[in-house]
This record gives sequence, C-alpha cells and structure tokens, in this order.
Amino acid sequence: MSIIIRMSKRRDWIGKGEIKFAPFEKLLGMRLIELGDGFARLEMTYKKDFTNPAGIMHGGAITSLADSAMAIAINTLVDPDVAFFTVKLETKFKTTVKGGKIIAEARVKNNQKRLIMAEVVILSEANEVVAFSKGSFMVK
Repeated sequence: MSIIIRMSKRRDWIGKGEIKFAPFEKLLGMRLIELGDGFARLEMTYKKDFTNPAGIMHGGAITSLADSAMAIAINTLVDPDVAFFTVKLETKFKTTVKGGKIIAEARVKNNQKRLIMAEVVILSEANEVVAFSKGSFMVK
C-alpha cells in the first residue's frame, strides 16, 4: 500500500516513505495511510487479541489508535526537537467493532506554544462512525 504524503515541512520525520512508529503502535499493527500538515490517517485491523469477552474490539484498542493518530498529526507541525505528551484524552463511542479494519482521521485543531489540541474520528471499513476522540497535548 502506498502512503499519500501532503506536507510542507517535517519530511525528515518520515524517512524513506515510512513513518517512524513507536513500538506500541507497531505492536497493535497500526499503518499509516495518509499524512499532511496537521493531519494523519491511520488504520488498524481487528484482531481477536484486541477484543473484550464479548468479541467486540476493546475500547482501549480503539482509543490507542485515536491517541496515536493525533500524535502523528501533531508531529507533522512541530519541530523535530519538540517533545509533547497526552494530558487529556476523551473518546465517545458510537458503535461496536466486530471485524475488519478501523480508520482514524486526526486533525490538529489548535497549535499553541505549550498546549496542542487535536480531534479524531474513527471509522469502520463501511465508513460508519465508530468513535470520536479529542485530546490535549502538553509541549515539554
């Protein structure tokens, strides 16, 4: 799968067309689909290991995709030496996931000097809204 990249800066962060995922993101099998200034689209495939006892994808797995997508969107805008971390994360679930892939579309909404805010919508393969998340990220 090719990655669509629409960025005016931070190309150094991507490397040879591949994003530098954190070990946790690799463990969950997250994949980058599209990247732009203040935007990231990622996907993650349903796995039985990610489910609750009812066989539904665990909310923590979905929220992890949301958090990572927002962080990657933020990374397209900040300088390489800027460190930041999640200080607040809220997810509202709309439906369950019982198979297939989920897609996170994250956008930076407010990029201040010490606090960055982002939002993400999580979609099913059928383009159904699974969840909405918003997060606040503190710049160190």
